[in-house]
Amino acid sequence: MMKNASVFVALVLAAVVDGAAPPLAAAPSALRDRVGAAIVEAVAHRMGDARVIVEQVEIFNVSDVPGIEAVPGPEARAGEVVQFSLLAPVSSALGARVVNVGRATALVHVDAPHVRATRLVPRGKAIEADDLTEVDSDVRGVPLRRLPTLAELGGGRALRNLAPGEIVTGVAMTTTPAVHSGQVVRATVTIDGVQVSAMLVAAQNGELGATIRVFNRDSHRELRAKVVADGVVEVIP
Repeated sequence: MMKNASVFVALVLAAVVDGAAPPLAAAPSALRDRVGAAIVEAVAHRMGDARVIVEQVEIFNVSDVPGIEAVPGPEARAGEVVQFSLLAPVSSALGARVVNVGRATALVHVDAPHVRATRLVPRGKAIEADDLTEVDSDVRGVPLRRLPTLAELGGGRALRNLAPGEIVTGVAMTTTPAVHSGQVVRATVTIDGVQVSAMLVAAQNGELGATIRVFNRDSHRELRAKVVADGVVEVIP
């Protein structure tokens, strides 16, 4: 679960028969709860600091296994019915692997901080202070990805025409990265419950929430890290 994400779940489960699958009503309640929680966690992970509600959850051919994770389809958007693939890790003689254990659909609602255009912003225009406003409310019709902040959009340019009231996404405007390639960043990692920090070098630009490559200047060892603030990353074990 993403840090600072306030997550709410409303599960409205309907009985569904898919081929030889038993009706949903016959499925154990624990399985239904896990699938609903996995969907909420998947959406919250992608949207960042968001409040997520899922309704009208339907599950199809779901195997009752531990560790179920939900992966939304590539066209998934907030405020719409989303299709999810359900995956889980399994162990065999060939080693550990992730397999598909079913699928689900859900109506996904997201409340999150975001930026809207206050007036028509023509393509190519350099953004001025009163072109945009930051609000925290329901977002609909946008891909399930973290939305840029007002600070990140400051000094950017519109990549296409923005209508008044339109939600600004990362593909609609250029943004100011929180980390720049070649920048010395503070990297943290938690080892046995103890947080350790070091100064590393970013090998890529990265917005908040992005995963980038960083490296140690002395050993030249390369690591993967998540951008969590301006000039700050968390190393991914």
